[in-house]
Amino acid sequence: MLFRMILLAVLAVGGLTAQEPSDGAKAALDEGVKLFKAAEYAAAVEAFRRARAQGHSSVDVLAYEGYAEMMQFVPGSKEPEHTVHADAAERLFLAALNQDAESVFTTKALAALYFNRKKFDEAKKMHRRVIELNPEESESYYTIGVICWTESYVPRLEARANLGMKPDDPGPIQDPTVRATLAAKIRPSIDEGLKALEEAIAINPDYADAMAYLNLLYRERADLAVDQTGYEQDLAAADFWVEQTLTTKRRLAGGAGY
Repeated sequence: MLFRMILLAVLAVGGLTAQEPSDGAKAALDEGVKLFKAAEYAAAVEAFRRARAQGHSSVDVLAYEGYAEMMQFVPGSKEPEHTVHADAAERLFLAALNQDAESVFTTKALAALYFNRKKFDEAKKMHRRVIELNPEESESYYTIGVICWTESYVPRLEARANLGMKPDDPGPIQDPTVRATLAAKIRPSIDEGLKALEEAIAINPDYADAMAYLNLLYRERADLAVDQTGYEQDLAAADFWVEQTLTTKRRLAGGAGY
């Protein structure tokens, strides 16, 4: 839904570039915009395709068409009827970036597509590119943090399960060898995520969702601590960010609960 709102905002101000298409191409583009706003994405794809076929030279039409394809993809799905749209969207976004490598809009769209496809390495790469293009993109820092948490959470739970530890059993992970092996695997991702989320909050001090993931990542790191002191320090940091998250959300909601 967020990505649809972004594209609608772009379309509402007349696109990203100031190209003058032919009357037929412009009519097809206008039709595509109307269909997209009506959530008729398959028909919008056809209209945007016609706009290009009739000579619309704006690279943005590729991005629009890619967005309409992406809206027909169910995030995480591997079903052919869904992945065909994701594949088409990726091709269109890459074609658009081939013509305009500095488009923040298209780069963010491709990053979102990779994230929704669980292609996390590619998603991080594209979000880093977004940050290169616009260092104030707090959402890209946040998404990198979310990916890093995802990369650490599953293997950590698996390691606990293999040792007979429940998810809510106190840490750190009991077996020193297992803990060291796991730390070598996931600690770099945890540290990357912590740094990215701190950057997101530096840009947007009210970024409550980033605070919530800082809490989660500190809990990931706590389970890898080599001693009880380190474990308790990371838990204290996690608890601090829980409180910051709640305080920020209450303040943004107008002080409810005080």
